[in-house]
Amino acid sequence: MKFAGVDSSAVGVRCFPQIGQYIADGDSQTVRLPGRDGELFLSATQGPAEFPITVRADAVSAAASRTLLDGVAAWLQRGPAQLVFDELPDRYWTARLRGGLAWSLGAGSYRVVSNIVMRADDPHAYALTDDTAVLTAPGTVTRTKGNAPSRPTVWVTGTLTSGQSVTLNLWGKTVTLTGPLSAGEVALLDYRDYTFRVVTRTVVNEVRRNLETTPRATTAWSGSPGTGGAWTLTLETDTRWKGGVARKAVWTAAGTVTAYISAPGLQVGVGKTYVLAARFATPLPPNAFMQFGGGSAPTFSYGPQQTVDHGDGTVTLWRAGTVTAAGAGGNLTTVPAVFCVPPAVGAVLMLGDLLVEEADTFRGYFDGGYSPDLNLIPSWLGAANSSASNLSNFVITPLRNLAGKLSNLARINCPVGGGPVSWTTTGSISQVAIACNSRWI
Repeated sequence: MKFAGVDSSAVGVRCFPQIGQYIADGDSQTVRLPGRDGELFLSATQGPAEFPITVRADAVSAAASRTLLDGVAAWLQRGPAQLVFDELPDRYWTARLRGGLAWSLGAGSYRVVSNIVMRADDPHAYALTDDTAVLTAPGTVTRTKGNAPSRPTVWVTGTLTSGQSVTLNLWGKTVTLTGPLSAGEVALLDYRDYTFRVVTRTVVNEVRRNLETTPRATTAWSGSPGTGGAWTLTLETDTRWKGGVARKAVWTAAGTVTAYISAPGLQVGVGKTYVLAARFATPLPPNAFMQFGGGSAPTFSYGPQQTVDHGDGTVTLWRAGTVTAAGAGGNLTTVPAVFCVPPAVGAVLMLGDLLVEEADTFRGYFDGGYSPDLNLIPSWLGAANSSASNLSNFVITPLRNLAGKLSNLARINCPVGGGPVSWTTTGSISQVAIACNSRWI
């Protein structure tokens, strides 16, 4: 279990959820009508979600036990904060400790046990990596996570005079925003918190960096079909990839030994850990795996390869590797690559969205033109798709409320699966960015 960004193992305890509450207790509103049998159903709401959890810890002495319990108490008092269970690693609840924290001591030992309850006042679980889209023209917002309609956050960037407006069509519902909206300002429509205002965003600091200089597939991604093999390499336009394009290899002759596709090289450092990830179409060729390579490449020690299924016929493969030694002559240049056993004639390997990040876990793809979190601003460090890229944090400065500037204040939901989003304007709108705030029932 992870709470407030801290794993239970880091504070020396083991947490065992006792029941999984997939639907919180409901509260239905009904009314009796004269002459009508039964009751007329009006609406239903969900109450808070509660999670009973058994917490166990071991210590070697009474003093160590007290120190341990002090740390656990401080940890559990940090709420409301994100609560993530190991069994459901793709989602979180915003929860807090309900009730007290009492411990029982095991007979003849310093083993302690506590039964606690974590309460989520909002009963819905939300995606740790949200479904987002940045549109510069009308298009489709795809939502792959969650099973309940979700209340989105919409950022509108552009310029409007006081006499101009933009009408947004969000999944079949329309809302008209009237200006003014000046350069550097953003209209923020937050249907989750139900706040509507004009803000500015000021970059504060870089929080993540993609070291790969061509994260979106290009013709520079090349390799070998295997000894004696042959393939055709093409670039395919496909919106399942955030970069909008994928490198596609189709075998025309089977080879032997190992086939691979690699991107341009980059510099690494001894003792540092890097995540290597890419998104692939399924099915994958036999024994496909991600790894750093190249002639005289530095030596890596790798963890197990992990798979993220996106539910649209693509998966992300990722693994973390630590540089244990430089290559021949002190070389620290390596290339990110995918390797596989050369498949049969007609087999396909299709990949894109390459991420190389100095980290120990995969936290979602990004590049200079795409951010998985609309609270982070992406940028290229040089030319687009020819340089490393980063995500930067920013401070939101509210300027004014949009009172009287919106034609429709009704609740708008992003449906499961997503759908089309469009707009018309008498001004100039350069971008509409959407975070679905994808959630589960």
